[in-house]
Amino acid sequence: MFFEHHTVRRLLMMVGLLVALGLAMPTVAGAQDDPYGGTSTSTTQPDANPVCTLDGTEVQVGASASGTVAGLEVGAEVEIRFDGDVVDQVVADDSGSAAFSFAVPDVAAGTYEVVAVGATFSVICGGEPLTVLAAGAGPTGSGPGGQDGGSSLARTGADLAPLLALAAALIALGVYLRRRSRHSRLAY
Repeated sequence: MFFEHHTVRRLLMMVGLLVALGLAMPTVAGAQDDPYGGTSTSTTQPDANPVCTLDGTEVQVGASASGTVAGLEVGAEVEIRFDGDVVDQVVADDSGSAAFSFAVPDVAAGTYEVVAVGATFSVICGGEPLTVLAAGAGPTGSGPGGQDGGSSLARTGADLAPLLALAAALIALGVYLRRRSRHSRLAY
């Protein structure tokens, strides 16, 4: 065999360790990839940490969804995107906020992200995806009009579950190969 069992085992354990360490390290401050176009950078400008809220967490296809973006520079231009498509464009008023409203497009029932995108930021409105109900289905929330109020916190970070599962699988494979090699040495 080209590689010895212990070489393969060590390689797999190193890969698992590197993946685990990569998951544990915090994101480095500065420019980061922005899934909605451009880059997102840390700045000290007033619009560095805007907050986008939705007036509810559920809406029917064709109904109006609305919300507010706050913490902006006066006159800042903001695009509102639904599932990646621009559905509204607003400008911040004298208080640094901008209200938006758009008709939910004809899409399948499910969850969709509403994102406020400015020159130096993008933030998910309400902190979580908007639930779109099929036409004729009623909202089921507990707030006014049967809707829950949206959170003012932005969703940050990444979904680590798949990476943690991969790291665990690699570590388990390393342990299995180590035990297997011990058993094969004892058999001779």
